[in-house]
Amino acid sequence: MFRIDEFEDVGMDSSDKACRHLWRWQVDIDETLEEVHGVDRIVEEATQSERRKYQSRETRQHAASSLTLSERSEALAGGNTWKMNQVPELLMGLIIARSALPTRLRRHFNMSTLEQEGEEVVGQARCPFESRQSNVGLFAGGDFYSATMTDFLASDAVIYRSLGESSPVLRTVKYDSKWLREPHFLHAIEYGNYVYFFFSEIAVEYTTLGKVVFSRVGRVCKNDNGGSPRVLERYWTSFLKARLNCSVPGDSFFYFDVLQSLTNVLQINRRPAVLGVFTTQANSITGSAVCAFYMDDIEKAFAGKFKEQRNSETAWTPVPEDQVPKPRPGCCAGEGSAAAYKSSTTFPDDTLTFIKSYPLMDESVPSVDDRPYFTRTTSRSGISFILSPEPEPADSQPDAPHWGENVRRFTSGANNITSASLLPTERS
Repeated sequence: MFRIDEFEDVGMDSSDKACRHLWRWQVDIDETLEEVHGVDRIVEEATQSERRKYQSRETRQHAASSLTLSERSEALAGGNTWKMNQVPELLMGLIIARSALPTRLRRHFNMSTLEQEGEEVVGQARCPFESRQSNVGLFAGGDFYSATMTDFLASDAVIYRSLGESSPVLRTVKYDSKWLREPHFLHAIEYGNYVYFFFSEIAVEYTTLGKVVFSRVGRVCKNDNGGSPRVLERYWTSFLKARLNCSVPGDSFFYFDVLQSLTNVLQINRRPAVLGVFTTQANSITGSAVCAFYMDDIEKAFAGKFKEQRNSETAWTPVPEDQVPKPRPGCCAGEGSAAAYKSSTTFPDDTLTFIKSYPLMDESVPSVDDRPYFTRTTSRSGISFILSPEPEPADSQPDAPHWGENVRRFTSGANNITSASLLPTERS
């Protein structure tokens, strides 16, 4: 049974350190560039800044103290023209996305030398078309997985794979609200044979209640090669999505539907899990909650029943099992019921047609212990971000104070979550 052993406010004088720790892999540069040569100047400045900033952890924290609260808010709002992301996992270094100009370019830099590697590539579907649009990116298995918008009006949301030498370029189906409907992408994780995308979107299954936002977890197979020339060619054949249920149980459930931030996979009760921050609907009572989800519970949801709507006048209901084709839609080639298939391109048309029409799962993913670990309501200060710092030294005390403005630190009795902090932000 997971519980919160420590929950306390700490000093507000180090809030900027907490903020910088949150976005240390993402630096927003507020520059309006009209000429291409301006890129080189920005890259050179960023290079010098990165060399100084990453010399030591103490240097990073000291540098963060120079940020003002207004600068922090502007950076976290994502309102800048230029965005620079660092990808330390694969030593790919820095990626410059020229997103707000007609020609969107990406430059790759080696992390150790901060020198440009390879040629510039077009950034469409890899970075947002406009800087205020959400986007996530992840390198996994030699491929780049991205989730963003491909046009200025944000009408074409996409989960995209590219830049791989042997894997084909794949994407979600265009302009199909059953796949994605006005999504806001938050996070991507590589785990096992899959890449998971965490996002919030307008719920297609609750259109009668107006525009209701639900949080989702989507999944694609890393060995997905797309469909046949007849169905889903150059599109995902494995894309599935399920709702994340962060709610307070009772006679009438109180839901925290809008995902705000998420950790990578960590251990809770010695089981792989993710920890996220959720808020209420924009027109609801102000509230925030912290919920955790076991990775095997996510897999159970994807192994469950599919959800369908027979026609526009009926409610969404589970698809009867006898109507689900074989191999099971959404599975990876060479695994499970698709063990006899070497590639998704050889899947039967029935399987491909089914997954194209029914990517949504019927059951939602339950939170650990079926309840949030922490809730906050009727307050202007809503939890919006969760920080997952680097593991602390083995000799550090689990109950030691943690830095940050009103930062909450959660640890389990067995110290399974070594460092997870919450940063409150004002909500209008």
